[in-house]
Amino acid sequence: MEQTLTSGAYGSFMPDTHRRLIVDEIQVHQTLGRALRTLEAVWNQGVSSTLSSIAEAAELDRSTALRVLASLQAYGYVHRDPETKTYRTGYMAQRLGALPELNAVKCSLALPFLGDLAAITGATAFMATLEGTSVVYRAAVPALSANRGAQIALNVAYPAHSAAAGKVLLAGLLTDQIRTLYSASPLVRGGSRTITDRESLFRHLQMVRGRGYAVERDEAEDGRSAIAVPFVNSRGHSTTAIGIMLNQSVDIEQSGRELISVCRMIAGRIFQHVMG
Repeated sequence: MEQTLTSGAYGSFMPDTHRRLIVDEIQVHQTLGRALRTLEAVWNQGVSSTLSSIAEAAELDRSTALRVLASLQAYGYVHRDPETKTYRTGYMAQRLGALPELNAVKCSLALPFLGDLAAITGATAFMATLEGTSVVYRAAVPALSANRGAQIALNVAYPAHSAAAGKVLLAGLLTDQIRTLYSASPLVRGGSRTITDRESLFRHLQMVRGRGYAVERDEAEDGRSAIAVPFVNSRGHSTTAIGIMLNQSVDIEQSGRELISVCRMIAGRIFQHVMG
């Protein structure tokens, strides 16, 4: 099997437009490829998508994209809003996501590496996912020192805008997606340094996107600090973050560059283990 991988937009679960997959010298069927690219475009955009945006993302002309979308709609993989004439993933595509099962597998594979991260840094190590405007911690390994590591409640939704893990995953979304998510959601204050202005949050997420990590200090709550990096899969997408959390107010950007490097190193090890 020969496989060429390239990066794409956030949240994809299907082959991207530039992947070449050859099995026993049989190439992917053109019509099937168009359907998968179109479904991936709808899935990646995450919110109601227009025909034009889908066609552009799938690298199809509008008429071809419209025919493909009609077929996907007939089989339940795409839903079309009759009033706005926009598209989103249908019930069949959402069933394919199988998020609880996928999260369970991720956690089981990542736990040994989170243990290494906790041992190296002396902080509580975690893995988290994004659900709308909330971040959910799926796995955690406590610090060896109770005085340093923070307590993390698993499978509980926390505001994403005030958590390092939430911010690094939000930064992986398209700007329009972020604006749609926060069009009506209030930015609740959790700590003295929480970002509560939407435009300030959008600018902050642009900075996070550029540097590839997010930090948190007195944002989710006073006296807590964290750093998070995205776990990027083989298609260049990130739906999961790993990082560390301290029960201390620490300026990680100024004093903890080595912690950022360690988090990135562990994320790389998880990638090699899962994808290798």
